[in-house]
Amino acid sequence: MPLWSLTESDSEAWTAADVAATEEDNSSPANVPERVGSFLQASSIGLRLRSTLEDFLTFKDCQELLRATTLATVMHQGCHLFSTPAGSRDTHSLSRVVDGIDVFLSHNWSTPRHAKFLTLVYEYNFGGAIWVMLLACMAITIASSCSDALAVPDKTIEPELSRESGHACGCKLLSVPIFFVALFLGRDVAKCFGKPGPTLFLDKCCINQVDRTAQQHGIRKLGAFLSKSQKMFVLYSDTYLQKLWTIYEIASFLAIHDLRHLKIVPVSQPQTLFVLIAFWELYHVLIVALRIFEDFDYFAYALCIIGGFGIILTVRAWERDKAEIQKRVRNFVVQDATCANEADRPLVYFNIQCLMQGKGLVAPGCSMDEALETFNNLVRTTLPYAFLSMEGSRMFKFRDYLLFGFVADGVEGLDWFATLYLRGQPFRIILAESLYRVIWLAVWPSLMAVLELVCSYKMFLRGWREKVWLGLWLLLVFAVSAMFNEITNFMRVEARESDLSLALLFCLIPVVWAVCVGLCSSWRAPAAPPVDDLRHSSTDLLSIASIKHLKEDDEDEGLASI
Repeated sequence: MPLWSLTESDSEAWTAADVAATEEDNSSPANVPERVGSFLQASSIGLRLRSTLEDFLTFKDCQELLRATTLATVMHQGCHLFSTPAGSRDTHSLSRVVDGIDVFLSHNWSTPRHAKFLTLVYEYNFGGAIWVMLLACMAITIASSCSDALAVPDKTIEPELSRESGHACGCKLLSVPIFFVALFLGRDVAKCFGKPGPTLFLDKCCINQVDRTAQQHGIRKLGAFLSKSQKMFVLYSDTYLQKLWTIYEIASFLAIHDLRHLKIVPVSQPQTLFVLIAFWELYHVLIVALRIFEDFDYFAYALCIIGGFGIILTVRAWERDKAEIQKRVRNFVVQDATCANEADRPLVYFNIQCLMQGKGLVAPGCSMDEALETFNNLVRTTLPYAFLSMEGSRMFKFRDYLLFGFVADGVEGLDWFATLYLRGQPFRIILAESLYRVIWLAVWPSLMAVLELVCSYKMFLRGWREKVWLGLWLLLVFAVSAMFNEITNFMRVEARESDLSLALLFCLIPVVWAVCVGLCSSWRAPAAPPVDDLRHSSTDLLSIASIKHLKEDDEDEGLASI
């Protein structure tokens, strides 16, 4: 049931006041009282609208409804709260009354629980897990430099390094498992030290799901929850733009907040990255096992090609998803969005109408159809920019590329350093090996970025033609990388005796890293147009009582005449 409505006479009075305030008026003072009366009537309507909008966008007189939970609570037991959308008194007790909300969590209940958990740990635990892994690798390297406990026989290294004593492998075998343990359990450990993370809005916890009346009241305050949230974090999946509630949440947030406060992460992105890291860990385990044989290069090359083909197929699918997202957003119609409970649709429509009038995007007293059409235009205008900011020009962030490079070659470099130091090799040999590894720490991310770039071209290809085209590019990239490896490996060996080769390795490092940064950095999406540009008029209904004013002398004369 509507909280308020404007009568036909109210709308006419509003229009009359608006016209009278904007047009140049050279009429006689006798017409001023009529103008003032129209203005006062419109102002009273404005006060009513202001009161309603304050009720819609604030928690005035009901501060106890502003509740939030914590990130640690949401992520506990692998995001157990996402197992089912049904709430209870117990889930509601997991939230508390707050003054403000750090993050509004927007998601679909149809998205699998594990996908949401991986996305949340990727966003909030990723940095801490990397630091834990780096510190652990440093400790393992120091331990490997002092003892053969983490070394295995290796018939592929030079005879002078003692093939029987072997090659250190602690970082290769332990770095990734340590990273995943810190990634998945980091928030629970932080909570034990009094760091539960930012406050989050999760509908299941923050809105009473048992009392139907309280639930409806909380849903009506969804605009206020959005207004009180500093940021919005979107767990994007294929169904996100097809659900009425989630579309309403993200579009309403952009109507209230700036685009820079919105963060969108597709749930497929962290899954792809973690599978890729796990693949490299499997690769390292197999390589360590096969180093007891003298010739295993062909097997290693085959693994790299298989893994590379899996990467380009995944990225290719992501490129198609990006195009589909833009198409879906630009053709958006809120009336076509699905709603799990159709009984909630009138309430969502009413909230949309309130928001559109509250932002001044439609005139007071507009019809529901007009408000919904304006909302459709708002979605079509702002959301493409929001998803462009999500996409950038790369599927992964720069930090993801660096992690890939470290897992692919950085851990190998640390194990080599420990092996050379333990065998008492000269400083020059250790330096040459270190420079070689620093170069390849940048080469691996660059290769992956090139494969991503290739996947964004010739999107019209389908079926076997597409796979052949991608396969040829993969072989070309692999051939170039193999050639570059032979060159840098030759320079590494020569640098043990030649100052020129050592100097070339030094000079090659900034060049390779500059290329890496250029290839792996995402471009910034263009800024979204301000919501104010979409306004139906220049009127802001939140301060409607003073939207227009008459000329001071005319107003004084009119009041005197009254």
